[in-house]
Amino acid sequence: MNTEEAEDLIRTAEARNLKITAGHNAQFSLAALRMRELVKEGFLGSAPVHMESYYCYNLSNASYAKALLGDKNHWVRRLPGKLLHNIISHGSARSQNFLFLNHLA
Repeated sequence: MNTEEAEDLIRTAEARNLKITAGHNAQFSLAALRMRELVKEGFLGSAPVHMESYYCYNLSNASYAKALLGDKNHWVRRLPGKLLHNIISHGSARSQNFLFLNHLA
């Protein structure tokens, strides 16, 4: 995605009164890139039938987790799904990525 596409997406969301968020799911980490290579090369065998993903916070991280835990008015607590609402995209994005790769094979 480039700036023009991002701005178009923002205009579309605003026109439809929708919310959007930036993709922040480590899709280009070394581990994710290598896993995609292995799937594409068939190293792991046939299509995956089981995948797990987890996401957790270091509760000593004052910049986020401690702020969330210590502030009853933290913005995450105001989301309809609270903390789950904020983190569910991480695992979903990783799973979707490999399902898409499998579809190309």
